[in-house]
Amino acid sequence: MIQRKLCLWLAVGLVICKAQEASKGNEEEPEEPPKVVRVSRIEYKGEKYLLNKEDGIVYANSVEEPEEVGHWNEFDGVTLFSEEEEAKKKAKEHESESGSCGASSEFDFNKKEEESEGGCGCGSLSRGGDGEGTELESKYLGRGGLGADMVLIEGGDFQLGSEEGFFPEDDEGQVRDLQMSSFKIGKYTISNKHFEAFVNATGYVTEAERFNFSYVVEQFVSRDISTGIKTAVAAAPWWIPVNGSDWRHPEGPDTDIYTTRGDRSQHPAVHVSYHDARAFCRWAVEGGRLPTEAEWEYAAHGGLDSNNRFPWGNEFYKDGKKHRMNTWQSTIHDKFLQDKNVFKHSFLPTHDGHAFYSANNSAEDGFETTAPVDSFEPNAFGLYNLVGNVWEWTSDWRIPDRTILSSKNPKSDGYGNMKVKKGGSFMCHEFTCYRYRIAARMAITPDSSAQNIGFRCAASVETDKIDN
Repeated sequence: MIQRKLCLWLAVGLVICKAQEASKGNEEEPEEPPKVVRVSRIEYKGEKYLLNKEDGIVYANSVEEPEEVGHWNEFDGVTLFSEEEEAKKKAKEHESESGSCGASSEFDFNKKEEESEGGCGCGSLSRGGDGEGTELESKYLGRGGLGADMVLIEGGDFQLGSEEGFFPEDDEGQVRDLQMSSFKIGKYTISNKHFEAFVNATGYVTEAERFNFSYVVEQFVSRDISTGIKTAVAAAPWWIPVNGSDWRHPEGPDTDIYTTRGDRSQHPAVHVSYHDARAFCRWAVEGGRLPTEAEWEYAAHGGLDSNNRFPWGNEFYKDGKKHRMNTWQSTIHDKFLQDKNVFKHSFLPTHDGHAFYSANNSAEDGFETTAPVDSFEPNAFGLYNLVGNVWEWTSDWRIPDRTILSSKNPKSDGYGNMKVKKGGSFMCHEFTCYRYRIAARMAITPDSSAQNIGFRCAASVETDKIDN
């Protein structure tokens, strides 16, 4: 008979571990590895609770008998305790005792790896959660008034995916003939201005704010902040977890969207998780949701050839020199052009990638980080910045075989634990992350956020409605 015990203690994180005791003979079952979860204590209507920052679940403040009482977004007027340092002290004292479950009080972001997973490191920024989150209350739905920024896309046929096979592990090469119903999609990615209106109207708190950290490229973090950070993403060490980074503070707590790097109110809202994006769309647009991957690709092609790499065709530059999207232009680009061991569109080893993204972005396209949502020319459907600038969330779960999905309005509902994001970002470069192509895709957990992840909304217009 195995007896399991739930242990909770408050530190930088809430450590949940299951200690197993075996009574069969003299044999003892090995302990399960502990799970480290970030937590805050909160107060609501005079009562104290524990907030699990991994999934937003709120528990009654009882260490011995934790009881789930709801989700963060169901509580209005919550007060966070500012006792982090005291908690750290208690955690260290607890860890030194023999009764510790053996878990570190440090947040383990990624296991150590010798080589990068490839690209700009954007696929390594998952927080690890796979929950579906909790929506805002129904009273907020359809109140945002962004209908004017939605574009009607007439239904039709197209081919999803690409046979070019740049990244086989992304499964982008499964080309399929699809039939799409008409739908609406955002003309722009959602701007800081619009996201601020949403937060002001609803009091919504993003997952980056609940976790109290998000991922930022180190060179954009101030020295005062970066010197205090002792961890990085192992597979992409140019990405670091920055406490206090969120949509208002894109590069850390000492930055903001109005004065740092100029007025960025019209730049895309970043550090937004899938759950945050979905909540916004449900508030801002009647019947609002996130686009499916098929809808996103169909809209991005703009009615042109489905084999095109980009929304306008296959040429990166216009007239051989004019930039059409916001991507990375490295000041050490020539070094890799002459390196015979590095092939176009290949993965750079981690140490080379670190050097690549530690060098300045020369910003030949006019932008060092994000660009305004109406930058560059729109595609034939009038949609802006579908590639480059920021990754965009879709509603689809990543599955290894998309051929199992319907050929009409496909949607990967209920599969896996990673959501598909599309379009690449300002971090993409042909030597690292050649994913600023329409068919390119990358998967990440729905609670994740970073400096280069944003979104646009969608809505159904026919009987074949899609919910997410």
